[in-house]
Amino acid sequence: MSTAELGGDSLGWRRARRGHIQVDRLTDRIEALTDVPTPRLVAGSEPAGAGLLVIDLGWPATATISTPGWISELIANEPIVVVCRVSVPGVQQTDQLLAELPRPAIVAAVGPRRWPGVVNASCGAGLRAAQASGRIVTVPTVGPLAVTGLTADPLPRPLAVAGRELTALIHRLTPARAGLVDETETKDLSC
Repeated sequence: MSTAELGGDSLGWRRARRGHIQVDRLTDRIEALTDVPTPRLVAGSEPAGAGLLVIDLGWPATATISTPGWISELIANEPIVVVCRVSVPGVQQTDQLLAELPRPAIVAAVGPRRWPGVVNASCGAGLRAAQASGRIVTVPTVGPLAVTGLTADPLPRPLAVAGRELTALIHRLTPARAGLVDETETKDLSC
């Protein structure tokens, strides 16, 4: 959930901000990915300093990857963060997606820091490579937010810490963004 709504554009995008992260979301239903308009910056919404732009289209990842256009260009050139539930089906689906991506992704693993044995045993090559190269960040499940979702309230400390770790990892793995945020050590015991 954002802390500031910044308005929309004539193409059907709304922009919001939470701290230095911008989130663009479509306001209209789009029938095909090739019809998704390129988002335009809403006047005055640029973050101070270097920020992150998050685009969540709500489309299946495999369709998004294979559709030519500005979306596939972003996937090819910008940091990719894949969200994974720490469960057997979650890691299996994530491994399938990681195999289809054009380059390594960062994995935000939602669940416990220490993965159950059966989940570890279900990890494939993609998740094992992500773990070996330090590209997995644990995002803990926070009881009340599991029911309500994010609100404009300040994030609980464990989620804020995970967010800082994820942001630092994005910047550390993206040379053009290096040094833009304080680096934090990412520790994971998964896979």
